Amino acid sequence: MSEEKAISGKEPVDVKVSAVTEDGLLNEAVIRDKEIIEDVELEKRVLFKMDAYLVSLLSLAYFLASLDKSNIGNAKLAGLTEDLNLVGNQYGNAVSVMYATYVPLEPVYANLLGVFGPKVVLSFCLTGWSIVSICTSQCRNYYDLIACRILLGAFESGLYPCVNMVLTSMLRRSQFAKRFSYVMAASASASAFGGLISYGCITMDGKGGWKGWKWMYVIEGSISLFFLPMYLLFMPNRVENFYFFDSEEKDYMKRRYHTMSTYKENDKISWKDISSALKDFRTWLTGAIQFCLNLTSYGLGTFMPIIVQGLGFTNVRAQLLMIPIYFVTAVSYLILARISDKYCLRWPFGVAGCLVSAVGLAIVVGATQMGVRFFGLFIVAIPLYLNINGIWISGNTNNFYKRATVFGFNQLIGNSSGVVYGQMFSTADSPRYIKGLCVCLATQVAAGFGFLSLFFYYRWENARRERLIAEAIANGTPLPDMPEKGDKNVYFKYSY
Repeated sequence: MSEEKAISGKEPVDVKVSAVTEDGLLNEAVIRDKEIIEDVELEKRVLFKMDAYLVSLLSLAYFLASLDKSNIGNAKLAGLTEDLNLVGNQYGNAVSVMYATYVPLEPVYANLLGVFGPKVVLSFCLTGWSIVSICTSQCRNYYDLIACRILLGAFESGLYPCVNMVLTSMLRRSQFAKRFSYVMAASASASAFGGLISYGCITMDGKGGWKGWKWMYVIEGSISLFFLPMYLLFMPNRVENFYFFDSEEKDYMKRRYHTMSTYKENDKISWKDISSALKDFRTWLTGAIQFCLNLTSYGLGTFMPIIVQGLGFTNVRAQLLMIPIYFVTAVSYLILARISDKYCLRWPFGVAGCLVSAVGLAIVVGATQMGVRFFGLFIVAIPLYLNINGIWISGNTNNFYKRATVFGFNQLIGNSSGVVYGQMFSTADSPRYIKGLCVCLATQVAAGFGFLSLFFYYRWENARRERLIAEAIANGTPLPDMPEKGDKNVYFKYSY
């Protein structure tokens, strides 16, 4: 029986040196791992339901959080700085201070997810950031704003670890990127939609005795709170118990876990796994890469409306011009992620994304004509939210709690850029922000070299493990399969 025929049937198939795509077809010489699809039709059914309901819930949550996190840039254009009498770089300080709580709590949330489950963690976080957003409308001065931003960081820091751990727990490695693209496209859509809300709130300025930015915070916070019952009712604490699965699909999900590269049976919180994560150099290298990438995505996400306004557009038009820029971001990510999953490749997209961003930033910094600089922003937008780094490290880390710790520290280091970019994009450099954009350009280049380093390491390590296995078989002493060692097991193959 050929491998392709077997994969299309009901019998479990051990697919060696290959990956299986969602349609059950072989994809040779890419992941080089053991993947089993017991029933292709059932696989398609559970994937469809996960996409239609679970991934949609996670994407919506990310959309709502992005609205509340980045709206401070739109609020500035709507009069926040004048009404709160912000002077010097107090606005930049307010942007940065959110990450004082956002950054250190991410590893904590990532591990708590395994204890309390996504329903509890996500509902708690959503409730918190919604209330904080509404309360921000009542800020009277700089200190009130600082307090609200600190609380916002404490609640929103649990979202992305929750999204990552749920997706990496329920999907095969060759299915990650497309689903993450839905989540990140939701973030880009939030930035565009936030521009529309901001435009509408500017037209409401003075109604009820409130300024436009106050209306913006109340409306966006209320939108988030409105969706809370959906998460309380439908978000499962364990994916195999998902409300929309029938009994056959629930049984299949339980068996399916054992065919996934990132699954470890009876996974419990272990200091050994946490220690292994902290000793793994990839934790710190991918964290450094994420720091470099976030400087651009966070910096431009917050200051893009101000940069566009500085090109000569009015406040209102600057808000509206955010929509096509983020539309390009969302569409490009959806396309690139599908290609990445189809060929099970990560590193080319990471390196190319850094290169494209660097070119776009160089255009924005160097050009003097308004049209050319605006075109440069579109170039930067193409890979702005291309989350190859998080997908790559998650897919190459076995054991739930090691993956939670690695990813948590990856985000801790990466999101500490939030403390930096508020100072890097100083008010004194507005509206062109040449210094901040030049730093972003340099860090994009550094991130590209980081991706190349990971690629060469993974290729070398896979070759080393294959050589050890072959030599042991040749000597008549095959190496034991030790899944409890996770990604340190000699039979675990890294994807790149």
